[in-house]
Amino acid sequence: MVKKIIESYQVGRSEIFGDILSKHPPKRKPKVGLLAYGYFEYWRMFENLEKEVEADMNRIAGYMAESNKYELVYPGFIDTMDKADEAGENLREADIDLIVLTEGTYFPDYMCIQSIRHVEHVPLVLYIPQSFSKIRLDIRYRDIVESSGFVGLCQLAGSFAKMGWERNVVMGPIDDQSVYKEIEEYAQVCGVIRRLKNLKVGAYGHPFRGMFDIEYDKTKLLGNIGPETIYIEERQLAQALANVKEEDVNNLFAETKRRFRIEDVSDITINKGCRTAIALRKLVEDFRLDVLSLLSQYNIQLLADDTGGYGSSLLIENGFMVSCEGDVATLVMMDVLYQFAGISPMYGEYTLYDLEKNAFVFSHHGDGDPNLAESMDKVVLTSCPETWGCREALAFEFTMRPGRATICGIIDDAIGQKMLIGSGESLGGEPFHIHSPQVFFRPDIPVLTFLKSIVESGFRHHAVIALGDYKNHLIKLAKMLNIRTMTL
Repeated sequence: MVKKIIESYQVGRSEIFGDILSKHPPKRKPKVGLLAYGYFEYWRMFENLEKEVEADMNRIAGYMAESNKYELVYPGFIDTMDKADEAGENLREADIDLIVLTEGTYFPDYMCIQSIRHVEHVPLVLYIPQSFSKIRLDIRYRDIVESSGFVGLCQLAGSFAKMGWERNVVMGPIDDQSVYKEIEEYAQVCGVIRRLKNLKVGAYGHPFRGMFDIEYDKTKLLGNIGPETIYIEERQLAQALANVKEEDVNNLFAETKRRFRIEDVSDITINKGCRTAIALRKLVEDFRLDVLSLLSQYNIQLLADDTGGYGSSLLIENGFMVSCEGDVATLVMMDVLYQFAGISPMYGEYTLYDLEKNAFVFSHHGDGDPNLAESMDKVVLTSCPETWGCREALAFEFTMRPGRATICGIIDDAIGQKMLIGSGESLGGEPFHIHSPQVFFRPDIPVLTFLKSIVESGFRHHAVIALGDYKNHLIKLAKMLNIRTMTL
């Protein structure tokens, strides 16, 4: 038997490479471990207190179990050192992404730490509960003991501070549903962090020359945030283009003509856009990529006689984020917002502002998910406004539909990574005839203040806008990743 030779992805012709994982990590919901404590010493002092406190802690577990955003791991009520140790072991074995730690009574810090030692690398939220929201005039000392978790958790936070252990805090009555919404946000953030640690970024080409602001250090990106960069070579794209089957091109061509209103572009250009789209999809599949950064000027246009914008749009439409001009860092934020929102965000640049509407136009040259428009009737597939090596290419023209929206970006400046986090509103409306996807974005602050702050803070000229309000998610993410923020 001839032994199969394993090669690098840069030279290999097989589907298995020695330097790329053969499988994606399995997709799963974030796992949240709940540690809920009550102090055994109080049970002999106050009749029925143990049952009441345990019922309170189980009620918290019940509310958390109702979430469809994460999977709850609850090892049960803890009131002794042995149970604390066993609970920590259970959470370690479950491979949890987040710990929620709460107390019904005061509980000694060393016993909580016994649990945490098993999973001390996992992000932690201290939930300070109370079994009532209003203090009654007939309150007894026993009632204070039953809701004295505040004392223990405040003490625990101080202990963590002395040890340099990170913690986040949620506070509110047990029946306050906003508490569980915030826990959901933390769970989603931890799920995104897990994804970032496994994210494979395919980078075809370099950052566009003349855009120093989007240059990045792939080692710092890997070390501080998590994604690994895999360089895709010209030869590999050329091979993918050469292997495209005419039948597949014809099928995608027919589907394209059926799906979209087409203006100002030839069938020959549509055919080339379909060929590139199929080749890009094959590269993504072959190299097990999670996201793709393209230098959409020069090289790809000379090689494919196409910008790759249509292929990028189809990938984005199917939940696979693609950026252009070689911007890897903004691509990562694009994927982050997609994970939070579940719908594709828009990648682009700040262009013009409108003082009457307190808004600015956010746009780019051609690629974006057409499903962001109010309807497909308002989407046009047309010619790309910029050609840097090809004669003509495809571009979408539409406006993002109205709704609350979040804008974010990230830059690696002289100090380190810094994240832009802003909120506002997508205004919708008819698109300008500029052969590009567009967002009419009204920030929650005066538009000139917003835009001036971007420039004064030195943020890059690229950003991402997603429908929905994910400002709090991003603030939590930045804190957990130890990234500075500018919040607008």
